[in-house]
Order: sequence, then structure tokens, then C-alpha cells
Amino acid sequence: MNKNRFESLQDIENRKKELRLKIERQEEILVKDFDAYQEDMETLKRLWKTVKGIRKTGSKVRTGGKEALSLIANKLPGTVDVSRLTSIISTAGSILFWLWERKRKNKKK
Repeated sequence: MNKNRFESLQDIENRKKELRLKIERQEEILVKDFDAYQEDMETLKRLWKTVKGIRKTGSKVRTGGKEALSLIANKLPGTVDVSRLTSIISTAGSILFWLWERKRKNKKK
């Protein structure tokens, strides 16, 4: 650090202002990142609940056979179709893969 830069009180005051502005910008970035993180966690929780539900359904089908599958299909609301279920599973898989890669990269650092 250059000592000549801070010879007067005005120089010190200017530097404090610069640092305060930097801190404010960093806080804004952190708030945005934290909000995005919270949204990601809420989405992940919803997807995880869906995946767990699918897993429970699969175990019911394994133990009950075709009769259990038809009972489960009759209980589902009309809006749940195969394409929506497939997109939920693929999205959950993508998120889990992304989290795995992120964890692996953080371990390398």
C-alpha cells in the first residue's frame, strides 16, 4: 500500500467512502445470491417431495402388482399425466446432477 496516498485526512476520508461503496455493492450482490439460493432450495424441496412420492408409488406397485397400479392411477387427479411426470423426474435429475457437480468442484478448491 502506498503510504503517500494517505498523508492527509481528506485522503483517508475519500478512501473510507470508496470502501463503504464497495461494501454496499457486495452486500447487494450477496442479498441477490441469497434470494436465488432460497428459491433454488424451495424448488429442490418441492421436486424432492415429488420424487419421494414417485418412489412410494413404485414400492406400492411392486408389492401390490397391477391391481395397485390401477388403484393409484384412479386416485391421481386428471391434471397429472405422463409427460408432466417425466418432466418432473428429468428436472429433479438435472438438479441433483448439478448439485453433485457443484459439491465436487467445491471439494477440489
